[in-house]
Amino acid sequence: KPARIVLDSLSEMRLLAREPLRYRRQILALKEYFGGRDCTVLMLDDHTSSTHDLQLRSIAHAVVLLEQMAFEYGRARRRMRIIKVRGVPGMEGYHDFKIRKGGLEVYPQLSPPGSRTISDQVITSGIPELDSLVGGGLTPGTCTLFIGPAGVGKSSCAAQYVHATAKEAPCAMYLFDERRATLIHRCDSLGMQMSGHVAAGRVTIDQVEPGELSPGEFAHRICQRVDRDGSRLVMIDS
Repeated sequence: KPARIVLDSLSEMRLLAREPLRYRRQILALKEYFGGRDCTVLMLDDHTSSTHDLQLRSIAHAVVLLEQMAFEYGRARRRMRIIKVRGVPGMEGYHDFKIRKGGLEVYPQLSPPGSRTISDQVITSGIPELDSLVGGGLTPGTCTLFIGPAGVGKSSCAAQYVHATAKEAPCAMYLFDERRATLIHRCDSLGMQMSGHVAAGRVTIDQVEPGELSPGEFAHRICQRVDRDGSRLVMIDS
């Protein structure tokens, strides 16, 4: 009386059945057999025949498609798509996942959140002249884009806001183009005391390697830093 049964894989059952009609009859017989028992069946298929897959999807309660994609640079990435789940509003679209030691890590697509209470206290840079240019400070819950050519000071301006905010609330920084040690040294040279913020845990700095990280995992990391760790200011460069 097992609680779970795994059939790996259905392609071998097709070989035993030899013809599509007999194969479908066998699958229907198995479905009827397990329908009256307290047992969940997981069926694996290598997706080699689209015709048979469509027949199987019509009788399955849920269908989950797994894919592995290889790119010209970086590691291969895995994603899944919930094709159907009867009676349940499954989340559509592709969702990144990774196979790690201890199990899977799934990164669902971001869904628009409901109404939330946003603080009315503005985000300041600590430089009165700069804050006056933006009406006293940045509004919480908004996104600000610093644009300009290389070397104009985008990272320094954004780091100034992180330095000022870190005195009151946690902040998170994600670096793509610059090394973590280089940013900390440069900010310390400008008097932002970034090494002190990092040592005290007020600021977290993550060095992101694009070839090692999927978009879904990157978004998941940011959401965790905000929802779980309470980060009030997030800097992404670039």
